[in-house]
Amino acid sequence: MNIYMISILISFIIYLIVAFVVNKFVRSANDYFVAGRNAPTGLIVGSMVASLLSTGVFLGDSGEAYNGIWVAVAGCAAISAGGYVLGAVFFSRFLRRADVYTIPSFFEKRFCSHAVGIMTVIAVVVAMAVYLLSVTQGGATLMSNVTGLDYNICVLLAVLLFTIMVIAAGSKGVLITDTIMFGLFTTIGVIAVIIISVKGGGWYDIIEDIAADPETSYLLSWSGKLGYLYDTGLENVIYFLAYGVCWAGVAICGPWQCSRNMMAKDEHTVIRSAVWVIIGCFAINYLVELGAVFMHAFDIGDTEPTQVWLWAAGNVLPSVIGVILVTGIIAAAISSSTTFLSLVGASISNDIFRIKDEKKNVMVSRISMIIVAAIVAVIAITNPPNIWWIMQIGATVVICAMLPVAIASVWSKKVTKAGAFAGMCAGFTVSFLMKVITTSQGITVPIYLDVYFIGTLSNVIAMVIASKATKVTPEEEAQRAALFVVPEGEKDPVEIEKTRRSLKATVWLGVGIFVFSIVTWIIPYYIGLNM
Repeated sequence: MNIYMISILISFIIYLIVAFVVNKFVRSANDYFVAGRNAPTGLIVGSMVASLLSTGVFLGDSGEAYNGIWVAVAGCAAISAGGYVLGAVFFSRFLRRADVYTIPSFFEKRFCSHAVGIMTVIAVVVAMAVYLLSVTQGGATLMSNVTGLDYNICVLLAVLLFTIMVIAAGSKGVLITDTIMFGLFTTIGVIAVIIISVKGGGWYDIIEDIAADPETSYLLSWSGKLGYLYDTGLENVIYFLAYGVCWAGVAICGPWQCSRNMMAKDEHTVIRSAVWVIIGCFAINYLVELGAVFMHAFDIGDTEPTQVWLWAAGNVLPSVIGVILVTGIIAAAISSSTTFLSLVGASISNDIFRIKDEKKNVMVSRISMIIVAAIVAVIAITNPPNIWWIMQIGATVVICAMLPVAIASVWSKKVTKAGAFAGMCAGFTVSFLMKVITTSQGITVPIYLDVYFIGTLSNVIAMVIASKATKVTPEEEAQRAALFVVPEGEKDPVEIEKTRRSLKATVWLGVGIFVFSIVTWIIPYYIGLNM
């Protein structure tokens, strides 16, 4: 048993203790599914960031950044960050007003249609199961590499841990453990990047050397590595713009993101949390992925690009920092897993079985999570990991199936239940089939025929056609009107002013991100190009 194994096991024990302690305070279905709708800003921010980043950033995105498309992955993160405020203002606060436990329940209630609810369940369960598989494989791969344990054993340990955590503590436990894990991997991630930059010769020196060498200048170039994704710089830019918008859509209506807002103690918390999430998501993506590029300053031999952070933990960072970093990355995987599994369980019990009795509802949710976790474990063991592409499948399917309908559900008076159902069906089917075929066959389509564009367009076209062929019912009109009734508790002038100031701060936040990027990337890069 090495030091990594000891650290990981200690962290697992801590998470389990927290889960069992929180279990004592779970007294109702409301507590179990939406944390009693009383979560403060800190827990919402911690859970959102933790469930979004996971192993996708430390392994998948970092591997792609090391391979030469840092601008694409970091640019995607920068664009997507804006989706949090847009989502909070234009969707999530209305989602919270609907007073439901799940995203599918919201759509079913809004459109007075069980069919729309079931279609949403399909999209949510498929996407969450895909993501759960991705983070399970990522976490197990990392655990196996650092501890020497067999990969299959690591899969079973990870699945057992996050399943017990969710079953025991529900959403309350997920929020708390997510926030603990967020604090761990964020703090240690930033420290690790700083240490790597110092040992690599200095922040500016590393970037200048990369830019000055014709063999590596593409690593931080706006165009990225030509031929890796697409053959031209313009196509690569369009790619990261498109997927930046796609991931902004995830921030707006992705179940593992906007569902956190259903747990917030009020709408002001929803909006203020979004501002802090922008900072967290951008900073971690930018720094962690840039840190992966910095690894070109070292000779990592034939190490797989997805393992650059693991190599850094064992060969560059001080032992204690390296051990904590690996523990933090695994924590990121576990935090996302608990969120994904809890969403699947909630949707199955509330939207498929539609159980009204609170105790039976929670019990069925727990049983369904055990079954789903077992299936994921089997698939993770019998199929090789492909973390980055699995992650892209999940995000694309969710957005193509849900984003246009989510926006229309609040802001359109003309969309009907038939339109919502047709849009979701078209977006889900087209995006899922295209993504699976192109990924499995290694097909690269022209950027303007990317799955995201075609899937979203299919959704919009089907929704518009079906809505024009049908009429909005009085019940649908009433449900939409109810969303615009502001609860009395949200009308405090002092709280409203605080929220307005938070929204105004996003302008300066955007300026700050731009200046930060110029100072930490653009200036040293162009100095290096002119050396």
